[in-house]
Amino acid sequence: MAELNLNYRYKSCIERLEKNCILVAAAGNSGSRSPDAVHLPASRPGVIAVGAHSDLGKLVEFSSTGAKVAFTCPGQGN
Repeated sequence: MAELNLNYRYKSCIERLEKNCILVAAAGNSGSRSPDAVHLPASRPGVIAVGAHSDLGKLVEFSSTGAKVAFTCPGQGN
């Protein structure tokens, strides 16, 4: 069932990108366990990947990071 859901989301992303939609997605929560690991759908070409920072503007340790991450948004309070 999870594979079917993933295939549907993948197809949905491709269809939107082909229609010149702007797609923004969370980079993921791998953090320091897996540096430079951005998850689907954010890792797809054409999708803007967003990480998370604290209220103080510091990257939170659970946020996925890497060259694909375009910017961060608040993702954790103090």
